[in-house]
Amino acid sequence: MNKTFRAFLKALSQVFANLSAAWFALAFITPNFGNIFNTKALSVLTVDIIFGIVFLVLATIVERILDYE
Repeated sequence: MNKTFRAFLKALSQVFANLSAAWFALAFITPNFGNIFNTKALSVLTVDIIFGIVFLVLATIVERILDYE
């Protein structure tokens, strides 16, 4: 794997990790501005947590690719 591609993967992994942190922060802050027992607010909270997990998994996959090579 060449240096440019490796640097790109490292940057991509960091972007995914930052996006994951942002989604989890949004899930943490969202209940303060709405009624958590409302179905719309609950669905927004669920989507925020799902996106946080998805981006965390993507960051982990890219880091594993970097470690493998």
